[in-house]
Amino acid sequence: MSNRRRGLLAGISLFTLFFLAICAQPPADSRLAKVMRVVDGDTVVLNTHEYVRYLGIDTPEVGQPFYTSAKRINRNLVWLKDVYVELGPYPYDGYGRLLAYLWVQQESDWILVNEELLRRGVARVYVLWPKYVLWP
Repeated sequence: MSNRRRGLLAGISLFTLFFLAICAQPPADSRLAKVMRVVDGDTVVLNTHEYVRYLGIDTPEVGQPFYTSAKRINRNLVWLKDVYVELGPYPYDGYGRLLAYLWVQQESDWILVNEELLRRGVARVYVLWPKYVLWP
């Protein structure tokens, strides 16, 4: 591949990332709530008394390395802040917690909390698979 073509592809990639970063925001069907308590790195309690388990990530549990860091970062991001809750395709887990993505506004930017915890290195990707996979 020529240097010119590589430069063009790099420019397009940077523009796309920049565009996505600017346009990232909670979807219209998400709902507004306030985080009243941070349970750990990937679970919070809302002002509606609902527990929310973050979709797509997993953070260390009590007694595991980096538990304190994950909880502290999550707390700094969302505690006592208004957030938008975007439910996943399966709204509840086996413990009755909402399964969701959380969006919080920092300055003028919207931050997807689930992704931010990954970016900061205190979470790992975790996919919750449904019990049954049905095909038509």
